[in-house]
Amino acid sequence: MKQLVSRAETVDFVAGMLAKHPGAKAAEITKAGKAKGLNVYPLIFGLARKQLGIGPKAKTGRGPGRPRKVVAGTTAAPVLHATPMRKSVAAVAASSAVAGIEGVITHMRSLDAEVTRLRGLLTQIGSIAGR
Repeated sequence: MKQLVSRAETVDFVAGMLAKHPGAKAAEITKAGKAKGLNVYPLIFGLARKQLGIGPKAKTGRGPGRPRKVVAGTTAAPVLHATPMRKSVAAVAASSAVAGIEGVITHMRSLDAEVTRLRGLLTQIGSIAGR
């Protein structure tokens, strides 16, 4: 029966080989691993490189020329003295909800003022028409 070797042990072996011989080819390391009874496959090389800190950099998610997201209520220009945000998601949601409600109330007040103005105009038109 074949003895199973854990992935961590295989990664450690490949990382050790890469640390000793940085220019070693994958085929050479795979061959050395098979001699020790290890199943070395491409994922193991990636994990070993990551363990050594020589893996590829993680992508930021934005392509070239794609602008940063602009949050409502902020300026579109980049802030040169950026400080870390300490607001929680709930606080941001609550503040945006309050701002939304205040906006609705302001709009309702402007509509109420418009109704009052139009009633005054109708009264003037009615008095001119003789009613």
